[in-house]
Amino acid sequence: MSDPVVSPDGTALGLAIANVHDVFAGMAANPDEVGCLACYSPGDMEMLRRSDVPVPDDLVASVALEVPDHWDDHAAVLRRVLPQAVDKLVLNSLDHGLTASRLVAAGWTEWPEEQVAAIRQFLGAWWDWSLRQESPPTKIWDVFECCATATSEVTTWLARWDAAAAIDTNARRALAECFDWWWYDLQAGVSPFHWWHDARERAASDELNTWLARTRHGVPNADDGR
Repeated sequence: MSDPVVSPDGTALGLAIANVHDVFAGMAANPDEVGCLACYSPGDMEMLRRSDVPVPDDLVASVALEVPDHWDDHAAVLRRVLPQAVDKLVLNSLDHGLTASRLVAAGWTEWPEEQVAAIRQFLGAWWDWSLRQESPPTKIWDVFECCATATSEVTTWLARWDAAAAIDTNARRALAECFDWWWYDLQAGVSPFHWWHDARERAASDELNTWLARTRHGVPNADDGR
């Protein structure tokens, strides 16, 4: 198992990442999992069926982003690489929205309670930490998309943003950046959630649009141009 990535000034995030590593330690693909023979070698599968060796970065990324029908048990394989995938998310070396969509496809909210709690703790700590950074490794709109896609809702994340922006200049600056990034697309009916394809996406986009309209006058440098 690789060492967890601990942010230099984010104790809550560091603890959350370490907890993911602890909770998902010892996970492995099912003993009879063979995966897609066209995409994964016998050596890849042997590694995924073991719980005691780190998975190479390229295999972590491949598994984290893979379509569910490549596996007999998608959830088990995803849990195998999740600690390393979380590290890669924080370091901005893994597609955020797609990774979140694969978690949803694996039904993560129906996993054992301790595993669900660890993922929720990580998402919340990562979001709160990113809002407080002057220049976070991952663009704030990508962190938002990951958290919103994984949980299929935006209310929680907007409420935490409101609270952070009330006391933190970096959170207010992040709001200004995202306002410019999202506003005109939303006005044109373009969703920022690239991996949702159902009514929840439309509802989330509408909620984000309403929230941006409500907060617009408090956003520094928000104007009518890109």
